[in-house]
Amino acid sequence: MGKFAAAAPALIGAEAAAAGGALAASSAGLSVAAPTAAAVATGVPVAAGGLSVGQALQGAGSVLSGVGSLSQGGAQDAQAAVLDQQAERERELAELRAERQAETNKRIAARQRAVLAAGGVDTTSGSALLVQEELGEDAAFEESITRAGGETRATRLRQDAGMRRIEGASARRSGTFRAGTTLLSAGGELFG
Repeated sequence: MGKFAAAAPALIGAEAAAAGGALAASSAGLSVAAPTAAAVATGVPVAAGGLSVGQALQGAGSVLSGVGSLSQGGAQDAQAAVLDQQAERERELAELRAERQAETNKRIAARQRAVLAAGGVDTTSGSALLVQEELGEDAAFEESITRAGGETRATRLRQDAGMRRIEGASARRSGTFRAGTTLLSAGGELFG
């Protein structure tokens, strides 16, 4: 938290105490007297006219808004990490599915060869060999589709993770600029 946000409550309390608790209400907000005592007590410079409660609250609100944006950025980064883990898990699951499919395809091919051989068909040449080769190509194609589907899902999750990181960085920048702009405006009004 910034020096202004940490000092604002103490500044208001010190000014109120220095003024004997006398606060003057006005349409512009509450003004507090005795800025010199507050400046000495908190170490924060105060203009001769004093820091109004409204200005202090505006500054504290800006800092809190910036802190909220920083927290939002951290949350986006955490979501990105989860999406990265899901992407890796999708890739691994697709690989396992493809391996299981390959094992199943090998068992089917072995049964086909056994049935053909039991029927007296030569499986090493001619039509039987061509059928087996074609079935092997189909099986390899199915396995590659399974892997590609998992990789596609993983890529989509990694892209989502990248977007979350960008959104998080943007939220942090936006919060910092918003808090800084409001603090500078308040400072300009107070010291200007």
